[in-house]
Amino acid sequence: MSLLWMAALNEAKRCLADPISRARYLATGSPHVQEDKKIVLPPEFLEQIFTLQMQAMEDPQSVQEEAQRQYKRLYTDLEAIFQKWEQDKNNELLKHVEPLLAKIKYIQNLINTKG
Repeated sequence: MSLLWMAALNEAKRCLADPISRARYLATGSPHVQEDKKIVLPPEFLEQIFTLQMQAMEDPQSVQEEAQRQYKRLYTDLEAIFQKWEQDKNNELLKHVEPLLAKIKYIQNLINTKG
């Protein structure tokens, strides 16, 4: 029984250590992406990601810099949602978290891609 508790404790520690997992947990009650939930991102965003992926083949450094800028902006937006939620306790605000996390995942993939 203590092994189960230790496993649960370690999972909670991993979730809280990662800001993205923590944000997802606070918004949805689970640190994992919910596969049954369809998140629709704006076509403009997806087109921008595609363009950046194409540019990364020719100029990976500038794409890395742009991806870092976008990551910081998205992360700031995410923090703002949680700060507003902490003040208002309006659960409607949390519906904006999953799409932001999906965008952050795309941007992280760009950051982690080597040219």
